[in-house]
Amino acid sequence: MPVPLHIGIELPGADLLAALASPAGDAVRALDASGAAYAVIGGERDDEAPRVAPSPTVTAALLARHTRRIGLVAAASPQRDHPYNIARRSASLDHFSEGRAGLLALRHDRATALGLGETSAWTDAPADVATLAEALVAVRKLWRTWPLESLDDDPSVSSRAVVRLAAHEGLFPTRGPLNSPATPQGEPVVFWRWHAHASVAAELAALREADVVQVNAADLGGFLRVAADVLDSAHASGEPIQVHVRTPWTPALDAQLSEWRGHAHVVGVTLLAREGELAAWLAQGSLARLTSESSVNAPTHANTLRARLGIARRADPDLSGHAPAFEPVNKVAA
Repeated sequence: MPVPLHIGIELPGADLLAALASPAGDAVRALDASGAAYAVIGGERDDEAPRVAPSPTVTAALLARHTRRIGLVAAASPQRDHPYNIARRSASLDHFSEGRAGLLALRHDRATALGLGETSAWTDAPADVATLAEALVAVRKLWRTWPLESLDDDPSVSSRAVVRLAAHEGLFPTRGPLNSPATPQGEPVVFWRWHAHASVAAELAALREADVVQVNAADLGGFLRVAADVLDSAHASGEPIQVHVRTPWTPALDAQLSEWRGHAHVVGVTLLAREGELAAWLAQGSLARLTSESSVNAPTHANTLRARLGIARRADPDLSGHAPAFEPVNKVAA
């Protein structure tokens, strides 16, 4: 029996706007019912300057309003936004979508004129893999500063949940806490894109910051060879890194799916939609057919993206030793 894969879809800005503008939201509902595990929004911004570039988080929030099932992975880059803003926006999306949010961490956002280096307001570091990895550490710390349990109406629970400072130093010094409590799934799922032509050592050193790594189909063989030790170590630690192959839909896709299922760490595929393809995929039912034949059947309780992909929340960063953000007070039951 074929090994099932998580099937996601990366959507260009023009198709997203067309779907949101469709009569009565029919296209958005069809996307939600297609069986796709997630939709990536703004992913093309790292490849080239997109022709149409709506805000990923705003667009994802609009999609969340009209969907109930599909995960929403919004792209962001520290080249455009400070980690505090990335953490705030992605956490807000996770709350708004009831735990269906992901963050695609990009090195560049080519839809904007902002940038790191001399044009940056917060660091003169280059927009490279090490800068992005550190930004993600800062983001994860901020996500963990305000435990959701602090809002529990039972004082015995809320009094033990301390809001702490992020206290991140380095390229992005961040004190915190975030102005949002922990989200329904603990924190958004972090997606990372492998760059085959970057420094392999730097890429591998940063890989553990990801929950899911996207690898272009043409680069998969080389990636699995150089990353085998990192992937095996992560799996042995109980915090595996999922590999999702990023590919356009081609006539050879069925054969490729069979091949990719043979790799132990490959558990998903991100279909790269060209502009105009989404409407045809939905109208012809081709996306729904692919997911019904090839994808993981999510358990009925998998309401969050993290649960649907089967990704546990990581142990680190651990803020238990960080200073409290506020002086404790005696809490009483309402």
